[in-house]
Amino acid sequence: MLAESLRELIDSYVAGAVDIDDFSQQFASLYFAVHRQGEEPAAAALCGAVVGPLAEYSRGHRSESSLRLELEKALISERSSVRQ
Repeated sequence: MLAESLRELIDSYVAGAVDIDDFSQQFASLYFAVHRQGEEPAAAALCGAVVGPLAEYSRGHRSESSLRLELEKALISERSSVRQ
């Protein structure tokens, strides 16, 4: 359930339907929920794929377009691993 919420949030951000501030706030809530529950490996993997690039963006080491690209790659990778 958390993994699906993360996928939807990342999809919305990558598509431009959610701005970076809303994305960051919603991601933080989901991140803590995933780590509190600790029962969804797919959700934990998505969090791991997002947290690094998001931190780099927050520190000014990555552009927003680069962040979107990294998150899109994370979704593609996660979806291909789910299908296997």
